[in-house]
Order: sequence, then structure tokens, then C-alpha cells
Amino acid sequence: ERALQYDYPARDKWVLANEYPNVYLNRDQARGLGIEWRLFLRQAAHRLETVEGLEKAYIPDELDYADPYYAVYARSVAPGRSGYLIVRAARDTLIADPLDKDAHGTPYEYDSQVPLVFWGADFKTGRSSETVRVADLAPTVAVPLGLAFKPQPDSRVLPALKSLGVQ
Repeated sequence: ERALQYDYPARDKWVLANEYPNVYLNRDQARGLGIEWRLFLRQAAHRLETVEGLEKAYIPDELDYADPYYAVYARSVAPGRSGYLIVRAARDTLIADPLDKDAHGTPYEYDSQVPLVFWGADFKTGRSSETVRVADLAPTVAVPLGLAFKPQPDSRVLPALKSLGVQ
């Protein structure tokens, strides 16, 4: 906020909300001050990238296919709901609200691979050492629930589910 106020002095706050990884900015204020929005977003992204603990700030509609985390952030963009900027924490950095019970959401392997346990009468006892990613949870859980859920390009129904004898 201080950096944006320095670059673009304004009456109201520039950062309306910061809900990691989304940063919501005051577009109405920029419009009212005649500030070119795309230029403002790029400057704000640049400023965020200088903050200790942050690695990268993305403008959602300018995601770069060459970025190794492109698929992760492309899946996270929901027009009208996502922030004007999306930030990526630096590796081994925890960004959390003290009121949250958990804190995760980085694209790094230590935060994007999770244990998955199925328990109940519809499952045979078994074990798989297959890698499970967060993106695999919804399509995999949909199978035993009998829900039609089409996996996204970077997600899948875990093949191990069949070997566990899901009815």
C-alpha cells in the first residue's frame, strides 16, 4: 500500500483486500484518477515482487505459458472472482492469516502433494504409493460418490482407486 501510494498518491486505499494468493486493487480509484489500468497493474506487480517472502506477482490475463507454474495459476483464475494480481510466495515461505486453521496453497511439491485416505464399506483394504496432487482430489472423490466430474487438463482420477475396489 505504501509503495502504491508513493507511486500513485490517492485519497483511498489501493489494496482493497489481500486474500492469498489474490490481491484486490481499487480499479475505480485508478479510473477516477485517469491512471491507465494495465500500467498500474504492472507497477503494482513489480512492487509486490520486491516484498520479502514473495517470489512473483502475476496479472491473471497475462500469464506466461513458459512459466513453470502456468498451469497452477491458470486453473486458479476465475474472472470476476480472482484478484487483479495473483502472488506466489517464495519457496519455504508461509503466508497465513493467524485466524486460519491451516495455511497452504503454494505450487511447490511440499505443498501440492497430499495424503489421501478412503475409508468405508465400499473400499477394499489397500495401499498405493502413487503421487496425489491437490488437483486430483475432486475428480477422484467424485467417483465413489457417483458424481460426474470431468477432470481438468492438469488433473485426473487416480488409477489406484480402481485397484482399491471401489464399488
